[in-house]
Amino acid sequence: MIKYVSPSEYYSGKEFFLKEHLPLQILHMDHSIEYPVHSHDFTEIVVVYSGEAVHCAGNNRDRVAAGSVLLLPVGLSHSYEEVDDFSYVNIIFDSGRLISYLPPEAEPLKRFLAPGSYKKMSLCSYQTREVLSIVSRIDRELFRDIEISGILTISYFLQFMGMLYEGDNRLSMQNLSAEERVREVVSRIDSNVSEDCSIEALAGRSAMSPRSFHRLFRSLYGKTPSVYINEKRVEFSSRLLKDTDLTITQIASLSGYDDPNYFSHQFKSIKGISPRAFRGLSTGPTER
Repeated sequence: MIKYVSPSEYYSGKEFFLKEHLPLQILHMDHSIEYPVHSHDFTEIVVVYSGEAVHCAGNNRDRVAAGSVLLLPVGLSHSYEEVDDFSYVNIIFDSGRLISYLPPEAEPLKRFLAPGSYKKMSLCSYQTREVLSIVSRIDRELFRDIEISGILTISYFLQFMGMLYEGDNRLSMQNLSAEERVREVVSRIDSNVSEDCSIEALAGRSAMSPRSFHRLFRSLYGKTPSVYINEKRVEFSSRLLKDTDLTITQIASLSGYDDPNYFSHQFKSIKGISPRAFRGLSTGPTER
């Protein structure tokens, strides 16, 4: 149920954050009428997935539709006009506190979230699907009450922010050679094995057709994208098996596998041994 407010109303994150130690929440919004002027004491990111509206913030009047993303800072007075079956996801958070989770090498993300920043960007259809997929994972973890949920929530949130940062600062792929585009995509695979690595998503990031991307990838790396990705995911999961007490299911999810059985199959086909047996040889502890 959407709460409509008077122009003078100011939202507080305390009304929305479910976990005191994790100032982050996902709100699913649908508007069939205009939404009046309001502001809030948290940072808000809007990801539009259907319909359209005019977003008003100060002197800015931006028409937004599916694929539009807005970064709205603390205290910004804004509203929606000319609404037409407008649906979006709100990611609201205390940027000051969440920035503290970022490692030193994430300075670009910190600048991206700098106080006072108002940004509008557009995502293509595959990027919108990727972003909404990560948002759904954040949403799921926020409502789970298990020990690992906090870590997973922050992990997915950083992936989400990384996607937006990349969208705001992405290289102009059209100005790169086809080989450079493929290598840019491979660099992203190497640094984030858990995100969507379907051939359609990879080809879209490289501004190539799936067939052309597959052919050039195999020419450059001597293997198909799927083989390369599974090798990288198994390599990543091996480190988690050695260095953490996470369960096999948790490790599968962090490594980009929704199905633990498929993860075990891929792991054994590459390592010649099951994840459970590998952990036993490496560290000795049994899975909980």
